[in-house]
Amino acid sequence: GHAVATCMGYGAYLAKVENFITEDECKRIMNLISNMELSLWHDIMDNHDLFEASNVKVQAKRGGNLCAPLPKSLGKCGYLNELTRKTLDETLDSYKALCESYARNGKGVQVHCHEVGLQDPSATAQDAFKDLNVDENEKETNPKSYNDWINSVQTKRNNDWEFNVQFKQPEDTESPPDFNKFTLFHKGVENYAMNHTTLASENLQNVARMTEEQHMFSPCMVGTLESQFLKMMCQIKGAKKCLDIGTFTGMSAIAMAEGMPAEGQVITLE
Repeated sequence: GHAVATCMGYGAYLAKVENFITEDECKRIMNLISNMELSLWHDIMDNHDLFEASNVKVQAKRGGNLCAPLPKSLGKCGYLNELTRKTLDETLDSYKALCESYARNGKGVQVHCHEVGLQDPSATAQDAFKDLNVDENEKETNPKSYNDWINSVQTKRNNDWEFNVQFKQPEDTESPPDFNKFTLFHKGVENYAMNHTTLASENLQNVARMTEEQHMFSPCMVGTLESQFLKMMCQIKGAKKCLDIGTFTGMSAIAMAEGMPAEGQVITLE
C-alpha cells in the first residue's frame, strides 16, 4: 500500500506538471494520502537510476511505450507516454522538496514489511537492474506480447505455487482442529481456513481444473476462500450488478454471479 501511495503521489505531481490537473487537485490527492498515514515519499526514490531501470523494463513490455496512468482531471485517467531522464531527475527532486512540507516529511507510518511482522524483501529491491545489460542479439528474444511474457517468465512461478482450490469437503469433526497461530502470515493457515470453508460450487471447480490443465498462470486465479468471500459479500449486499476487473478465467465472475439473484448481472473486463 505504501509503495502504491508513493506512485500515486508522484503521479499526481507529474499530472500537475503536464497540466492534466490543477495545483489544488494535486494537493487534494497528496493531502488524502498523507492524512491516511500512507507514504508520499520513500528514500529509495532518491535512487534515480533504479527509477530509470524500472521504466526501461516497463517500456520493453509495452512495445516501447511507458503508458504511465495519471489523473487527467479527478476521476478520469490519462497517460504519460514518455519520461526523459532529465525530466525524471528534475521532477523527483522537486517532488521530494514538496513532500517535505507534509507531515513526517512525506513518510508513511509502518512503511516496511518487517514493521508489521512480514519478511524483509529488501534483498530483491534492486531486481529492476537485472538483465538490462543485454546485447543486440539477446534483444531479439525479448517477449513481443503479453502471452509471450507469461510463457517465458510468469509460468516459472507456477512451480512453487500451492493450488488453492479444494475439490472435496474435509470430513466434519466434533470440534474445530487446533491451530496455534493467530495471524495470517504462517504456513498452513490458508489450508486450515479452506478446510473450514464451504466447498466451492461445481462450476467454480471446473474453472479451476481447466485453468490448471491448460497450464495458465494459476496464481492469477482466486481460490476457494476468495471465491466464497466474493459470493458471500454479494449475498450480504444484495448486489444486482457487479464489475469484475481482471476476469482471467472467470472464477471471480462466476462466484459473484452465484451470490446474486436471477436478474443479477456481472460485467467482466480483462
